[in-house]
Amino acid sequence: MNEGKYRAALWLAQRALWLHESQPEADKLAIVMNLALVGTIHHRLGQFRPAESFFQRALALGESKLGREHLGVAAALNNLAWLYRDLGAYARAEPLLLRALTLRERALGRRHPDVGQSLDNLALLYQAQGAYARAEPLFLRALAIHESQLGREHPAVAADLNYLAGLYRDLGEYARAEPLFERALRIDERELGREHPNTVIDLNDLAGLYLEQGAYDKAGPLYLRALRIGEKAFGQEHPLVAPLLNGLALLYERRGAYEEARPLYLRALRIREQTFDPEHPSVADSLNSLALLYRVRGAYGEAELLVSRALDIRKRALGQEHPDVAEGFNGLAAVYQEQGAYEHASQLHVHALRIREKALGPGHPDVAASLESLASLYQAQGHRQPALAYAARAAAIRERHLDAELGALPEVRKRRLLETVRSEADWLASFQAHDAPGDEDAVRLALVTALRRKGRVLDETATARAALRRNFTSALRAELDELVAKQAELAVLQSGARATQVAMVRALQDEVDRRETELGRKSAAFRAQSTPITIKRVQAALPEDAALVEFVRYRHFDPKGKNHWNEARYVAYVLRRQGPPQSIPLGEAAPIEAAIEAARRALTRPVGEARGPLRALDALIFAPLRPALGETPHLLLAPDAVLHLVPFEALVDEQGSYLLERALLTYLSSGRDLVRRSQHAPARSGPLVVAAPDYGPGGKPFVPLPGATAEAEALRRHFPSASVLTGLRARKDALTQAHAPLFVHVATHGFVRRPGAPPPPAQGAASSVRPRGLRLEGLPPPPDEGDPEGALDLAGLAFAGANRGPDAVLTAREAAGLDLWGTQLVVLSACETGLGQLGDGEGVYGLRRALTVAGAESQVVSLWSVSDAATSKLMGFYYGELAAGAGRSEALRRARLSLLAAPATAHPFYWAAFVPSGDWRPLDAGALEDAKRDVAVHGGACGCRTAGGGAPAGGMWAPLALGALIAGARRRAR
Repeated sequence: MNEGKYRAALWLAQRALWLHESQPEADKLAIVMNLALVGTIHHRLGQFRPAESFFQRALALGESKLGREHLGVAAALNNLAWLYRDLGAYARAEPLLLRALTLRERALGRRHPDVGQSLDNLALLYQAQGAYARAEPLFLRALAIHESQLGREHPAVAADLNYLAGLYRDLGEYARAEPLFERALRIDERELGREHPNTVIDLNDLAGLYLEQGAYDKAGPLYLRALRIGEKAFGQEHPLVAPLLNGLALLYERRGAYEEARPLYLRALRIREQTFDPEHPSVADSLNSLALLYRVRGAYGEAELLVSRALDIRKRALGQEHPDVAEGFNGLAAVYQEQGAYEHASQLHVHALRIREKALGPGHPDVAASLESLASLYQAQGHRQPALAYAARAAAIRERHLDAELGALPEVRKRRLLETVRSEADWLASFQAHDAPGDEDAVRLALVTALRRKGRVLDETATARAALRRNFTSALRAELDELVAKQAELAVLQSGARATQVAMVRALQDEVDRRETELGRKSAAFRAQSTPITIKRVQAALPEDAALVEFVRYRHFDPKGKNHWNEARYVAYVLRRQGPPQSIPLGEAAPIEAAIEAARRALTRPVGEARGPLRALDALIFAPLRPALGETPHLLLAPDAVLHLVPFEALVDEQGSYLLERALLTYLSSGRDLVRRSQHAPARSGPLVVAAPDYGPGGKPFVPLPGATAEAEALRRHFPSASVLTGLRARKDALTQAHAPLFVHVATHGFVRRPGAPPPPAQGAASSVRPRGLRLEGLPPPPDEGDPEGALDLAGLAFAGANRGPDAVLTAREAAGLDLWGTQLVVLSACETGLGQLGDGEGVYGLRRALTVAGAESQVVSLWSVSDAATSKLMGFYYGELAAGAGRSEALRRARLSLLAAPATAHPFYWAAFVPSGDWRPLDAGALEDAKRDVAVHGGACGCRTAGGGAPAGGMWAPLALGALIAGARRRAR
C-alpha cells in the first residue's frame, strides 16, 4: 500500500471512529478496534506522536470498558509496545509486552497463534536491546506454534523465520541465518506477492546478510529491488525507506564507491531526523554510517562530530552496555587513532572490546574486529608484544568463524567471504616482516594464517565434493549429477552467448549456485570435524628430507601513513620437519613480477638466450632462500599470485646450474595440502588414456597431433591394461563417464582465453607447427582483474569432434564435476593447461584447479605452449619411470633431465613447461602392477582395444626410439 492509499485508509478509519463514538450505545470493542486501526495507520505513515495518542486511548478505553483481562486490551498493549520499540523507548515497551503475553496465554492457551505473536514481539524487543540469549528461545517457541497451528507456508511463519534469521545474523552465525531468510522470502513472495511490504523486509534483510559475507553481487540487486518496492509502497520519505537507503549506501561504500554512498546516507539521515525524535537510535545509525564514510575520506573533524553525537544518543537510548554503543566507541577510537591521539583511542577500544565480549560472546566477529583495532593501535605505538597478542586472539576467532561458515556456501561465495578477512592475513604478514622480523611467535602466527587461508576455498570445495562421494545415496548421486549437468549446460551456453542471452545465462548461473549451495549444506552434514591446521601438523606430514616453502603476497600496512595499505610485497616461509619456521622477505612485488614476465618471454621461445632472465629472477625469488634451504634434496613449493606461473626448476643459480639439477620440486596449493593427503580413496578402475582425437573436418581450429598418437602407443606399451582411446574414440564422454581411473592421461589441444577475448582463431593448414593449444600472450590478468570463477569457462580441452562445435570441448568448469575421487594422477599433455585466471591466495582458476576439485591426488600440467616432439619424448620417459616405480615428481624430474642432457632439447622451453603438483609419491604398488599386466581387451563399453608390450627394465630409456616416429613440430597455443 502506497502513501496515498494509507492516507485514504486513514480518512476512512477516522470517519468510522467518529461514527462509532457519536452513537450513545456504541459497541466499546468496535471503538477500541477503530482507535487501534487509526493508530496503526499513523504508525505506518511514520507519524509516531499521533499513533501513540490513539494507542493510549485504545488501551485506556479497553481497560475501563472491556476489563483488564480482555483480549482487546492485549492487542492494545502490543500496539503501544511496538510503537515504543520503534521509538527506542525499550523500558516502556517491555512491561506492556509481558502483560500482553500473560493475558493471551491465560485466555487462549499456550499454543494459540496470538500467543506466538506476543512471543515474537517480546523477542524482537530483547534483540533490539542486545539480549540475544533471551530472544532466541522466544523466537523458536513462536515458530513452533505458528507452524503447527497455521501451517508451514503461512506469512506468520515467514515472519518468524525472518526474525530468527536476523538474530543469527546479529550473532555472526551466517550459515544458520541464510536458509531461514531464503525460506521467509519464498513464502512471502508466494503468499503475499513480490511487491508486498513484508517482501521488502525479507529482501533487505537477506541483502544485509550477503553484504556481511562479501557477496556484493548478490546483495546489490536485492537492495535495489527492495528500495524500488519500498518507495512505491510507502513513499519516498517514509521511515521504512531509510534502512533500505542505508543498506545500499553501505554496499557502495564497501565497494569503494564513496560518492555514490554519501547522498544515500544523507537522505536516510534526513528521513529519520524528520520522522523520529532527535534522540532515536535510528538517527544514531545514520550518523554513525555517515561518520565512517567521512573518516575513510580523511575528514576527521566531521567524522568526530557525527560519531560523538551518535554515541551520545545510543548511550541514552540503549544503555552503556549495548553492542551498538560498542560500535560507537570503536568508531570514535578510530578517529582518534587516525589523528595520533593513541591514549584516548586505546581507552575507547578497550571499552568497546569489553562490551562486545559481554554482549555477543568471546567468539563473535565484532570481538575480532575490536581485537584487530587494538593490534593496529599498539603497532602504531611500537608495542610489539601486545599487538601480537591481540592479533593472535583475533585470528583464532576468524578461523572458528570461517570453519563454521564456509562449508555451506557455493565456491564463489566461499571466496568472497574469505575476501572480507583478507586484510587480517595481509596485516599479519606485514607486521611480522616489518615490525617483528626476528620474533618467532610473529613468524608462527603469520605462517599458520597463511597455511589456513591460502587455497582454503579450493580445499573446502574439494573436501565437500569428496564428502558427498563418500556418502553417496541414490538421491545424492542424482543431485550431484544434476549439478554437473547444469554446469556443463552453463559452460556451453556461455561459450557462445549473445547479448540477448545474458538473462538466460544469469538465470542458469543462479540455478547452479542454488544447487551447489544445497549440496554444500548436505556435504557439511557428512563431514567430520575438520582437523585444525597447525604448524605442528604440517611439520609431522613433511618428509625428513624435504622443506616446505610457503610464498605469500601481501600488502604492506603502515599504521601511521595517510593511506595505510601500500605496495604489494612477497615473503617466503621455510618450514622443516624439525625446528622453528623461518621468514625470508623477498621485497616489493612489482620488480619480481616484471622479472617473471621477462623470464616467461624467454622460456616460451625455443630460441634465444634464456639463462640471463632466469638468473635475474632467481636472484629475486630463490637466492634469498638458499641459506635457509642449504642442500635440501626435496622442495615442496606453495607459490602465490604470479609465482604460480614460474617453473622454479628452470631458475639458474650463481654457478649457472638449473634448480632442476640440484633438487626435486613438487608444487602445492598450500602447505595445508600435506595434512589432507590421507583423505583420498583407492582407484576404482584402471588407467585411462585419451589421445590424438579426430577433431573433425577442416582442421580448424584444431589440427591433428602426430606426437599425441605416438604418446598413446608408448603408454600402451608401459601399461598394457590401460584403456587407450584415440581418433574418433577419444571423446569427451570418455572422461565424463569415467569413475576414478588409477591415472588419466590426456594428449590433445588445450586452450585458455582471457575474459572477453574472441573464440580461438583457426590454424592454417600450411603451418609448420602442430599446436596443442591456443596461445595467450604474456601473463594472465593480475589477481584483482575480473572474476576468477568466470575463467573456468575460458580454459579447456578439445576432444573428438571439437571442430564441429563446443559440445566436444571439456571446460574447466565441467572438469570440476569429473569423478576422480581415487585417481592418483592426471597428466594433461597439452598447451597451457596450468594457466587461467589468478585468484588472490587461491592459485590459478583453470584446469589444474578443476582437477583438484574433482578429486585428483596429483597432476602434471603445462605453463606454456609446448613442443609436440619434445613433449612426446618427455612423456615417454615419464611413464617409463612411473612404471618402474619412481615417485610421481621424481619420474618427471628424471624425464626432464633426459631432455636437458640432449643438445636439441636442452633449452628450458622443451623440458620446463610441465610441472608436478600434489602427491609426489609413487603410484599405488598393487594398482600399478595390475596396470602393467599384459591383458588384451577387445571391445568393451568404450569400444577400445589394448595391445601387449610390457615396460622393459631400463625404465626411462625404453622410449628413446619414439623421437624418430614423431614429426619435429610444436604444440603451440594462440
